[in-house]
Amino acid sequence: MNVTDSRLNLHMAAVEAPAHRTTVDPNAQVFNLTVLVQQTSDGTTKARAANLNMAEVQSASMRSALSQIVSAAKKLIAEHIASDRTVPWIEPPQEAIGTESRFMVPLHL
Repeated sequence: MNVTDSRLNLHMAAVEAPAHRTTVDPNAQVFNLTVLVQQTSDGTTKARAANLNMAEVQSASMRSALSQIVSAAKKLIAEHIASDRTVPWIEPPQEAIGTESRFMVPLHL
């Protein structure tokens, strides 16, 4: 198939990275955190990591609970890496219980 210069230019423009994107650091560490979230009978939200051994959090909203568990997980992982300790991953991840919802959250350290 013959491709004209104008088609090639359009194609190249379409795959070019958008201006709002920043360059990705090849040394950045990314981990997948599985979070199990449940609304309690009193209206608060509980969140726990299914694949990382850490404390459960409870908060007034789902957004706040997810924010707290992500922050705590990042801190825990960074501390373990900095001190050359093994990150306490849980394999296989814990299963959802009852009405818990499962979320996959990429953690960028």
